[in-house]
Amino acid sequence: MKLLRRAPALGLAGAVLLAGCGEEPPVATTQTSGPDSRQIQVLVDRGAELALRRDIEAYATTRRVGVSWGSGTADAIVTTVKHGYRIDVVVLRSGAALDRVGDELLAPPEKLGTFRSDTYWACAVDEYGLSFVRFLVGRTSKGMLRQQGFDVSS
Repeated sequence: MKLLRRAPALGLAGAVLLAGCGEEPPVATTQTSGPDSRQIQVLVDRGAELALRRDIEAYATTRRVGVSWGSGTADAIVTTVKHGYRIDVVVLRSGAALDRVGDELLAPPEKLGTFRSDTYWACAVDEYGLSFVRFLVGRTSKGMLRQQGFDVSS
């Protein structure tokens, strides 16, 4: 008898859970560079998006890999990754969000440098993101980052 009284409540809880299944991620990729045949998904902290645009486009051009990217707040990026959406790389500034996403990363974060007094890190979430992170910390990308105002000296 107790089970029958709980049935409406259980049905409502199930409906609420199912309604959330079709939602978009908190941060979605909104821009694409390169070919569509193979793409990596990148989320960038809003504060560094414009500074990283040239690096993303250069990677897509030289590697013949498509890059879909978007930007958002650090908290929204972490929520997107934690909810299991397919993201290959995140770029975050030092702080609580970087700490919270740490257990989702394939490898330790790689320091990009300081931009407008914030230190930014490139983080591979899965194996598809490793080559892009290596590119971002490489000589070519560091030169472009420097031109955009990053201090990459350390």
